[in-house]
Amino acid sequence: MEGPATVYATAGHMHLLGRSIKIELNPGTAGAKVLLDVPAYNFDDQAIRPLDTPVQVERGDVVRVTCTHDAQLRRMLPQLQ
Repeated sequence: MEGPATVYATAGHMHLLGRSIKIELNPGTAGAKVLLDVPAYNFDDQAIRPLDTPVQVERGDVVRVTCTHDAQLRRMLPQLQ
């Protein structure tokens, strides 16, 4: 992060091949926090998810977004063929 901020909510956005998405703050550290974890991503449910408690981020903090997708789904979705 380039400077301080407060995170109030998260929203995972992927396209039709998306399978899971996770957002972590300072992964691998003692103060690590998972801000979003959607292990079974649904394209039709891209709602904003408010955090129970707002999270402060500071200059130098690391935000990691991990997305997985399944290219095999391309065969099942006519609009992607």
